[in-house]
Amino acid sequence: MINHKINKKGTVVLLIISLAYLITTVSLLYYGTNPQKDFVGAKALRSLDELNVGKEVQLYLDQSVRNSMYLAAKDLKIAGPFADSCKKEDLKVLLFSKDSCILEEKKLQEKYLTFFKKHFITFLKEPFKEVTFVDGIKNYDYTITVSENSVEIIGLAKKQLSFKGEDIAYTLNPSFRESIPYNLKEYLFIYEKLSLNTNCLLKQDKEIPGLDCGIRPSFTLFKEQKGDIAYLKVIKTKPKHVQTNIAISFAINLKTLQETQNNLFT
Repeated sequence: MINHKINKKGTVVLLIISLAYLITTVSLLYYGTNPQKDFVGAKALRSLDELNVGKEVQLYLDQSVRNSMYLAAKDLKIAGPFADSCKKEDLKVLLFSKDSCILEEKKLQEKYLTFFKKHFITFLKEPFKEVTFVDGIKNYDYTITVSENSVEIIGLAKKQLSFKGEDIAYTLNPSFRESIPYNLKEYLFIYEKLSLNTNCLLKQDKEIPGLDCGIRPSFTLFKEQKGDIAYLKVIKTKPKHVQTNIAISFAINLKTLQETQNNLFT
């Protein structure tokens, strides 16, 4: 008899709890989807979310810039730092002859920036958080600064971006300033050292040892010779950052180099 009463009371309590849960759920669904009957503070919470869109857009832009910078470093490693129009031997840039290209810092920076823009544009094609990136990469004036251990890119926006939410609207400045650990100057260092040590490039070793050619111990030089043409590759001996590790592949004409090495750069 006692157990029967307890079970009966338990059933009633369970029904009351279930009914309360159902009423609460229906109320939340109704008031949450009916703008005329928002719960107290809903507009304030919505406004906070809409204000945060600006921060999220800026974070997205900053991360997109960094990703594009790393991808540009990878592209430069694959394509090489020299202009596409440079004279080649079997698709390798021919260096250290009278009609060879010369590596200059300004052109190196321009090539890196070109690769950067190629990737950055892909992040700006679609709106983010309902914010459209006006004019894409053309909306920026770019400045690149290269130091010994980093590359920095500043993008000053020409036009503001606009956001219009349910309760508030505003504009935001999409300018950015980002840097990554990347020693772009190492390309110049390798080129200048090898141009001053062309005698070293005439050696027959597959791997030119020691401090020869002026680039050890930071870099290792490998060489493969086919007749009068030698194909060389310089790689970082102990890279600190895998994503921005550099390498250079090129060719030299041993006969031409031997005949003209005394007046190559005069």
